[in-house]
Amino acid sequence: MSAMGIKNIDAELHVRGESQFLDDIPVPEGTLYAAVFSSPVAHGDITRLDITAAERMEGIHGTFTAEDIPGENQIGNIIPDEPLLATREVVYVGQPIAIVVGESAGIARAAMRAITMEYRERPAIFDPREAHAQGQLIAPPVTSSLGNLDETWKKCHMVAEGTAESGGQEHLYLETQGALAYPTENGRLKVVSGTQAPSTVQQVVSRVLGLPMHQIEVDVLRLGGGFGGKEEQGTPWSVMAALAAFRLKRPVKLVLRRDEDMRMTGKRHPYSSDFRIGLTRDGKILAYEVTFYQNAGAVWPTCHRPFWTGRFFTAPTAISYPMSRLPESVAAPICHPIPPSVASVLRKLHSSWRPRSSRRLRDWVSSRGLSRRRICSGKATNSITA
Repeated sequence: MSAMGIKNIDAELHVRGESQFLDDIPVPEGTLYAAVFSSPVAHGDITRLDITAAERMEGIHGTFTAEDIPGENQIGNIIPDEPLLATREVVYVGQPIAIVVGESAGIARAAMRAITMEYRERPAIFDPREAHAQGQLIAPPVTSSLGNLDETWKKCHMVAEGTAESGGQEHLYLETQGALAYPTENGRLKVVSGTQAPSTVQQVVSRVLGLPMHQIEVDVLRLGGGFGGKEEQGTPWSVMAALAAFRLKRPVKLVLRRDEDMRMTGKRHPYSSDFRIGLTRDGKILAYEVTFYQNAGAVWPTCHRPFWTGRFFTAPTAISYPMSRLPESVAAPICHPIPPSVASVLRKLHSSWRPRSSRRLRDWVSSRGLSRRRICSGKATNSITA
């Protein structure tokens, strides 16, 4: 039951333990099971891939690489920068390279472990500030401004500056990523998917297999949690199951184990932020400027620009529309470290200071900690290191 008194349509099934999720659905007769061989390094060139040992193992019905894709080896649905299966270059740990299909999930994983790969490791960038400095950007920087910030700084009696770090998050949905795909009549294909974006799955399966969209049916019964982690991130596994089912003309089920899911899928992004906030003598916020650096991962779907753009444009509301400038990414991770910095400027306890221009205290989001702080007294150009 929700706070609004609206009953969940599946509530009684959940309570009785009768709700079926992807892994509970009875599989069609003759179903095979898939496992995914993935990159062990963050960045490298594949020099040799040997799948012969896996192919020779008993109970294995097929192995698939990018060469076996009948359509386009591309699952990036906004920016085409993510192959379904890597070919020459890998750009993140866990990037899929090959699919192994066997009579059971255990057999498929045993064969997957028999695959050998030689590679030449290349330098990898893990810090968003370093990536920004080197021009390694998935999307161009964006700046949002409200009012005449440059003039407003001159009116500020005190200025607090600092840096805040916000760690990444694993979505940790209870049901891991997975899909069941099988051929139906007249060359059609049905995909039972654990996705929050069934239309995207339909589009990408169509592209990869070279089939018209009307021949692809995508069914989502219910999700065992998603939290945004099964939007674009739910697509690859459905497409891999569909590819194997299409090639073998058999039902194929692919469900990731928890360790595989955490290694292969994208996360909620970590951020690094530089902020500057200007106040009157009694603590009223007049100006606010922050630069955000988003660790967006290796490909566009892990960046998810619509998500951070939404947060980006709500940043000024946390302090009720002072004059503001917000270059680059989103504001939410840095809202908490600002009050301690301002309290230091005002020589007050953190617990006793509240932003006078804020309408609601809950506009200040939960803490992620302050890694560096510089307090400026008087004019913005006169600084004292705290």
